[in-house]
Amino acid sequence: MDRVEAWRRLGASGAGVLGTVDPDRGVHLVPVVYTRISPSKIVIAIDAKPKLTRRLRRLTNLRRDPRVTLLVDHYESDWSMLWWVRVDGRAAVRDEVAPHIEQQHRDRFPQLVDHVVGPWIEIEVDEVIGWSAT
Repeated sequence: MDRVEAWRRLGASGAGVLGTVDPDRGVHLVPVVYTRISPSKIVIAIDAKPKLTRRLRRLTNLRRDPRVTLLVDHYESDWSMLWWVRVDGRAAVRDEVAPHIEQQHRDRFPQLVDHVVGPWIEIEVDEVIGWSAT
């Protein structure tokens, strides 16, 4: 899969698995929803859904080590339809983002309309690769 197609599929999706580096436990994975806001930037909002704690390991990990991977995939029983896209980059934790970015994310995920969102994970993309069965 070429880079253009990988970006297209990444933009068309919206859910993936975020990987951060935990110095004591290794890779930490968590499902997320995201919005691609530019050719090199992706944002993820921490929403107000119930969580065990507001001190999320992914945020602690990113404050220590900004390296991040986002994996987006598509599975079907017809294996000719399989594909995945992986984004590697560096992330920063932000208390807020520009209002137009927050609005773009809320527009993409209407479930967030009644939720407080933030902090935000802002990924600066270094590399995008992908694979497709077809």
